[in-house]
Amino acid sequence: PVDAVVIRNADDAVVLRAAMPLGRGFETEYIHSVQKSPVRDRYFVTGNRIRQWETRVQDQNAGITSLMLPHGRFRADPPWLIFEGRAMSLADFVLRVGTETIGRNRLRLGHGEWEPLFTRFAGQRLYVEAARQSLYGRRELPACKWLVFW
Repeated sequence: PVDAVVIRNADDAVVLRAAMPLGRGFETEYIHSVQKSPVRDRYFVTGNRIRQWETRVQDQNAGITSLMLPHGRFRADPPWLIFEGRAMSLADFVLRVGTETIGRNRLRLGHGEWEPLFTRFAGQRLYVEAARQSLYGRRELPACKWLVFW
């Protein structure tokens, strides 16, 4: 089995299932509602858990991450302020998708292209979960032109 990320919609239909072999992660991005600046979070799936590894922001106002945990590190790579080693470990989380004007949520697998979630799932909640998948499970993958699964 390999680690995987599974994303479901409110009807519990799988909209994405992607293998996450060691070293391959996924990222989410949104525009902060108050600061109007991008926020990026990088995740890895290991041991059937989603681990938030990094948060990137362009400022530290109005509720944007500024807490540095003792086991992490901070670095600047203009225009980004980068908090690494966040180490939050989750079985799942809810991703609220905004619209063209609010949120502009995007998703990227590995180092692939950014996919605009707000064009396909505007105003929806997506449920992101860790899973262990057999490579034989590829037959069960939904047909989807916008992301590569394996």
